[in-house]
Amino acid sequence: LDGLALLQEQRQESSKFMSLVGALMGSDVPVELKLVIITFFNMLLANVEELEPRFQLRNEILNIGLSSMLADLKTVNDEDLQLQLEVFEKCISDDYLLM
Repeated sequence: LDGLALLQEQRQESSKFMSLVGALMGSDVPVELKLVIITFFNMLLANVEELEPRFQLRNEILNIGLSSMLADLKTVNDEDLQLQLEVFEKCISDDYLLM
């Protein structure tokens, strides 16, 4: 996260995840890159043990644009990406049940 915070500062972005979420946009973005980014988000969130910080982190990612991209990402014909998107959404549901 420190590296992302440094990138945020250098680029004067509103969120440390802005570059990653921005990289998901566009039809010319390789599916492999999309997969790596969503997998990174899942791994990052899975390593935050407490609910509140995990919820805040996920909301930061969603609020800077991922939430509006999820529907488009679900149309990408890639089994691995679809699995990671399912994991992402299942974790959201699971966390809401814990609240």
